[in-house]
Amino acid sequence: MARPPLRRPNSSSHPLCGGCLTLIHKKTPKDKDIHLILDNYGAHKTPEVRDWLAKHQRFHLHFTPTSSSWLNQVERFFRDLTDKCVRRGVFHNVKELEQSIQHYIDEHNRKPKPYLWTAKANDILEKVKRGWDVLKAWGYDKATRALDSIERCLSAHAEPPLAGPPDRSAVPAPA
Repeated sequence: MARPPLRRPNSSSHPLCGGCLTLIHKKTPKDKDIHLILDNYGAHKTPEVRDWLAKHQRFHLHFTPTSSSWLNQVERFFRDLTDKCVRRGVFHNVKELEQSIQHYIDEHNRKPKPYLWTAKANDILEKVKRGWDVLKAWGYDKATRALDSIERCLSAHAEPPLAGPPDRSAVPAPA
């Protein structure tokens, strides 16, 4: 059975234009600019989205770098807020929920602690390398160049092997 040809959605049926962006546009006071942080997914940059944004100048899109770790930190903050404030709370109305969230943010800001990123560059590169290895095995021809680049980075930043115990044969015995 043949598949029907793919057709480009028109601007009103595109998920971002017809759904999310339109809803935000309708629900946000008209005098407010809207800044959105998005990943670099291609759907956010389609001609339909660009046309819609050209007609709605108050929207400002900010794209995260590919494989950005800082966005993970933002997600951690919201995870913590959900786990420590929202999930265990009992709220009788929206106002109580909003007050609880604001209290959490105020307390967090009184004693701010940075989220520490503990992943090592080599660990990240090894993970990316495994992904490229899979793509190469599937016949993706651009994988070779990426793998070569990763290999160069890994070999340039390779940690030296652990040294054995120091040679104490030349050290005089204590008196």
